[in-house]
Amino acid sequence: MEILEKDVKKFIVLFLMFILAVAAFLLVRPIAFSIFGGLILAYIFFPVYKFVLRHLKQRSVSAGVVSLAAVIVIFVPLWFVLPMISNQLFQLLTSAQSIDVSGFMKTIFPGVGEQLVAQLSLSIQNGITKTLGSLFESVVQNSFNNLPEILLHLFVVGTIFFFALRDWDKLSEFIASISPLNKKQEELMINHFKGITDSVIYGNVIVGIIQGLFAGLGFLLFGLPHVALLTIIAIIFGVLPILGPIMVWAPITIYLLAKGKIAIAIGFIIYNAILVSGFENILRPYIVSRKTNVPTSIIFIGMVGGTIIFGIIGLLIGPLVLAYLLELLRAYKNRSLSTMFSD
Repeated sequence: MEILEKDVKKFIVLFLMFILAVAAFLLVRPIAFSIFGGLILAYIFFPVYKFVLRHLKQRSVSAGVVSLAAVIVIFVPLWFVLPMISNQLFQLLTSAQSIDVSGFMKTIFPGVGEQLVAQLSLSIQNGITKTLGSLFESVVQNSFNNLPEILLHLFVVGTIFFFALRDWDKLSEFIASISPLNKKQEELMINHFKGITDSVIYGNVIVGIIQGLFAGLGFLLFGLPHVALLTIIAIIFGVLPILGPIMVWAPITIYLLAKGKIAIAIGFIIYNAILVSGFENILRPYIVSRKTNVPTSIIFIGMVGGTIIFGIIGLLIGPLVLAYLLELLRAYKNRSLSTMFSD
């Protein structure tokens, strides 16, 4: 078979594109998730940016104002909260050494034998100590040792956030220009993907954060110790679907009942059942049902798997990857994918 000169040139161009794509991947890989984080933040704050832009008229100024507001809303509270969490975690680690687990077990299970109670108490005590010790080491020591790298990633997130806000229209036009889809299918898939993204970000992450904050307010109102630490844990469980902050306030309720604080425990249950769990049961289904029909189990699996593979940013990456894949499979099943590349 004769090889034409144009075929050789085409092969060379494709080979060069492949080499450049590999090189670009290697360059971007160390900061890929920081880039993704900046884009997600820009997506969340984009309605605020449009509002500011209508009044200031200048893209760069508006993006700068929103970026400054995001720093104040997100990072300034963390600046004060993180030392509190570290301090409370250290106090919890110290006090965990002297917890009377055996007495607590006897109160909960009065009919269990002494030997079994002793074995269970020892296992629980060791588990608590190891868990808190590992958590303290992870929060304090690793954060301090990796501080330069953390600052670099935060800088990348902030930079991507600013330019994604300012040049969002240009970015959208560029993606549309390289898309192989026809116009109709492109608009359809964009609307579906936007609904999925809104469902994951607003229906799970934002609602979960608000739930955790409501739970934290309850910890404060009912005089519980280690409020900052418990609030962060409640936020983490709130973001994870299926679980929720009940994984935090339910054990606390049992602890209050075991300590004989019946009235406080009842008030604590009522507060969390109405404001924390009630908030979830009303708002989360409303947002998710309006945006997409992705099963909650898929979101949960994506969050857990994404966190294991990608770290904390995997809470967003994981469910989005699975949800986008399901949407593409659904389009293929409906035989719409086969017509996407037609004019």
